[in-house]
Amino acid sequence: MAEKTVICPSCGAHFAATEPRCPYCGTMYVPAAEREYMEKLDDVREDLEDVGDAGDAAGREAARHTGRHLLRLVILTAAFLAVLGGLFAWKASREKADTRAEYRWQREHFPEMDELLASGQYEELLEVYEAAQEADHDMWQWEHDDFCQIYRTIVYTRKTLAFVESEPSEKEHYQEDLLYGLMVMRGMTYRRELLREDEERLTGLAGELPEEVAACLEISEEDWETFDASLKKNGGYPAWDDIKAFFR
Repeated sequence: MAEKTVICPSCGAHFAATEPRCPYCGTMYVPAAEREYMEKLDDVREDLEDVGDAGDAAGREAARHTGRHLLRLVILTAAFLAVLGGLFAWKASREKADTRAEYRWQREHFPEMDELLASGQYEELLEVYEAAQEADHDMWQWEHDDFCQIYRTIVYTRKTLAFVESEPSEKEHYQEDLLYGLMVMRGMTYRRELLREDEERLTGLAGELPEEVAACLEISEEDWETFDASLKKNGGYPAWDDIKAFFR
C-alpha cells in the first residue's frame, strides 16, 4: 500500500502523513505531531512501569534480607524522575528561548521585507526570503510568504521556458516543471491565504507567461477543466500525480 501523503497548507509540498512537520518549511502537521507526542508519553509510561516492576522485585528481596535494597530502589527511582523532569524542563526552556529569538528576528526583519515588497524590489526580496529559509526561520508566519513562493516559481518557470525554447530537444525533460509552474499561477485564484493585493502583483509579474507555457505544452480547454477541478480541490496547490498523469 502506498504511503499516505498530505499537502502542506503553507508551502504546498507533499510529504508523508507520518511527519509531524513539513520537511520543507517546518509547518506543524497536527495529527502526526499529536501522534508523536502520545508515543513519547507511552514510552515514558512504560519506563516508569519497568521501574515499578523492579521496585516490587527489590521489595520482596528486601523483605527476605534487608531494607537496603528497597531504599536504593527508591533513590534510583527518584533520581530517574528528577532527570526525566529536568530533561522536559530543559526542552521546554530551550523551545521558549528559540521562540523568543525567532520572535525578535521577525520583529526586526519582517518590516524590512514589507518595505522591499511595497517598493517593488522583488529580486532583492526573494534573496532575503531564501536566505531566511536556509537559516530555518519560520517564514510561513510572514503574511506575504505565499507571494515569495509563487514569485520564485514564476521566475523559475520563465527561465525554464526560455531554455526549452532555445533547446527544443530538452522540452521532455522540463515539461513537468513547466506544467507545475503553470498550475501554480493558475491556482492563485483558489488560494484563500494569498492576499488579493499580492495576487494582483503576481499576475502583473507573470504577464503573458501562463499563455506562453500553455501554448508550449499544448494545453487544451478540456485539459484545463481537469486541472482547474484539481486546483480547486487542493486549495490552489498543484498535485504532482495529475501533472505526471498528463504526460503519460
